[in-house]
Amino acid sequence: MQNVVDAAPSFDPLLVERLVLFARRRLWKLTGRVLDRPEDYVHRAIELTLAGKRQRDPECPMFTHLTGIISSLVSHDVESAANRSTADWPSQATGEPIDFAAELPTPEEDIIARESEDQQNLVLGKVFQALSGEDDLCSFVRLLIDAPEALAPRDLADALHIPVDDVYLMRKRLRRRLRFLVEPEA
Repeated sequence: MQNVVDAAPSFDPLLVERLVLFARRRLWKLTGRVLDRPEDYVHRAIELTLAGKRQRDPECPMFTHLTGIISSLVSHDVESAANRSTADWPSQATGEPIDFAAELPTPEEDIIARESEDQQNLVLGKVFQALSGEDDLCSFVRLLIDAPEALAPRDLADALHIPVDDVYLMRKRLRRRLRFLVEPEA
């Protein structure tokens, strides 16, 4: 209680006004915005001093002591506001973080994808042109193209309703007919 009696006469209106000005400048300098009103920081600093939570060195002027407390309070609030404004990274239903950059192709990837698709269409056109007149091989190639993953010979035979041995023969025929794709042109 001795601390309250000694400190009370030091809070003249001019000191409080200077402290409010200091708090306003400190807030603007650190954040460019106001977290609380400058007067609130001054009042909190005075309360902490009067309650004895912030001890003042008797040789330190009251203004210097209170500006140190105000500066500390503002800095703490700035850090807290920055932490509060941080949101968790969005995640998928499985809990995996969403990678937004990976979802959108870059312009270069778009160009490459279009050129790749054009090249694939040209190759497929050549393949089906080379296989014209052989409907069984065309069906075999269509099945290979449309399958999401490589099919085993048994699965190919079941899908084409032929014996497995015929699948191996069709693969040999297909290799011979499409040899032009892997051999360099002379």
